Amino acid sequence: MSEAHTIMEIQLNQEVTQSDLTQILNLEKSTVSRLVQQLEKKDWLKRKISPKDQRMKILRLTEKGQKICATLGNLSNRKV
Repeated sequence: MSEAHTIMEIQLNQEVTQSDLTQILNLEKSTVSRLVQQLEKKDWLKRKISPKDQRMKILRLTEKGQKICATLGNLSNRKV
């Protein structure tokens, strides 16, 4: 699964949990966990503990992640 697809889904869904992302991408929890770790290391996303449930982590794109997502969107629009 590409990092690009992952950040595009996070952008589309605004506030998404790691569990939600597992369902959206139709991947195993361990695969999504690795993807999230990679994106967090690149400073493309951040995890925040949900105020509603301390066990859940909400994923949000950082400013850097939003810029990359916008660039990807522009590239895909050119190819269409």
